[in-house]
Amino acid sequence: MDRVQKEEQVAELRADFETVQGAVLADFKGLSVRDITEIRRAFREQGVSIRVVKNTLARIATQGTKLEVIGKDFVGTTAIAYSKEDPVAPARVAEKCAKDKDKFIVKGGYVDGTRLDPQGVEQLAKLPSREELRAKLLGTLSAPGSQLVRLFNAVPQKVVLLLEAQRRKLNGED
Repeated sequence: MDRVQKEEQVAELRADFETVQGAVLADFKGLSVRDITEIRRAFREQGVSIRVVKNTLARIATQGTKLEVIGKDFVGTTAIAYSKEDPVAPARVAEKCAKDKDKFIVKGGYVDGTRLDPQGVEQLAKLPSREELRAKLLGTLSAPGSQLVRLFNAVPQKVVLLLEAQRRKLNGED
């Protein structure tokens, strides 16, 4: 790779790194091509980009971006998985891949300006997804209204049941 290609790759990486919401670094040494292909597919299905780049180029690309806090973690065989949309998605997929493939080892990660160690990535992966959080919030916000409607419906319902019982009693149906 000549100097021009390296500069282009650094510029491309830097452009991606400036908009990253969450990232995970992993060691993939010893994985078969089939395993790596499965891992790449798992990340792509969740909208997460995964790349293997030269450590030196990655370190240079992180300079001046939010990912500068993990620049020193580019050591050895390193793949970076990152998402521009969902900060938790890379961690969730990486943890699943690490459980499925023994040789896929999570080295660390990044979220919201913070460097994460492997345990931090594991904790991040356990967080509920954005959709789950929205659903819980919506349920919490709508619960008082639902309870109020049920309360208002209970009084007329009981009156109707009382009248029905009285009608049965007068007609001798009981």
